[in-house]
Amino acid sequence: MTKTLLAIENDYTLTEAYYVNAFIEKYDGEIVEMTRFRNRSKEEIFKAVSKCTDIAVQTCFISGSDKQLYEMVELLSKIKNPINVYIAYISNRDDHQQELYEYLIKHLDVNDFIGIEHHKIYAMSQDLYGHLDEQHLLMDFHKIISKTYKERSKKHAHERYLDYYKATAPERQTGRKVLVLGCTAYGKAFENLPIGQEVDELICDELLTSGKPPRGVWIMGNGEPIMLVNDHGYSEYKVVTKLSTAEEIEEIIKTTNISEVSRKQYQDLIEILKEDELDSLGKANLICETLKVPKRSNRQKITALLA
Repeated sequence: MTKTLLAIENDYTLTEAYYVNAFIEKYDGEIVEMTRFRNRSKEEIFKAVSKCTDIAVQTCFISGSDKQLYEMVELLSKIKNPINVYIAYISNRDDHQQELYEYLIKHLDVNDFIGIEHHKIYAMSQDLYGHLDEQHLLMDFHKIISKTYKERSKKHAHERYLDYYKATAPERQTGRKVLVLGCTAYGKAFENLPIGQEVDELICDELLTSGKPPRGVWIMGNGEPIMLVNDHGYSEYKVVTKLSTAEEIEEIIKTTNISEVSRKQYQDLIEILKEDELDSLGKANLICETLKVPKRSNRQKITALLA
């Protein structure tokens, strides 16, 4: 097949397209110029591209507009004969080729790459101008596509496991009962909550909280587990099952939104909770003092917890 180069430029002439002109000088085949590229119809462009073996362009695919880039990718996906696309990308960065690569990866989807994987995209350089046989391949479509699908497969597998984890939540019960007092969150999962009823507390790990420690208790919502909280002014649940001392301390820490408790504070909490002569209000006052948290916003919640 006769080699035919389609030299593309958005301007009226190729005069200012230094890199394309330098490429043309070394090209050993037929030259077809297409200026005013952005003003050409799709039919004109398709006809010209379908007849060429090589394309040389100085950034107009990518500096014109994203729309122009997508249209060119769509067009190339319809051309079955392999084409070598040489792009000179000009920027202030020293690593022009890497910046061009990053730009295309950012703006094109994996399906775009699949559609044009039979073509080859090169970054034009001084070496390439002097030695056309030296290929400076910019895009390795196989690696791009394989990596993207691998990442998508991992994401899909995680989503599938997450769905399974949520669906099987009712099977993971702590053995404690929780009285649902209310809920300020909204969404499908929070519809028709059994407010005023006792429900089973569920075991759900940090998988459902993006790695953050849970702030409250998990119960089953509408089709998936939801969290009820008793901090930051919210009072959404009360554990009605008799708690052990360790469980009471755990609930106090959640309720007061304390990130860390020292060993001494923990021991002091144990002593306070074991003090039979103190009522719930008295214990709540001492607990606030021990944890150094405001009494006004925490005393009532702690009292309700210990009642």
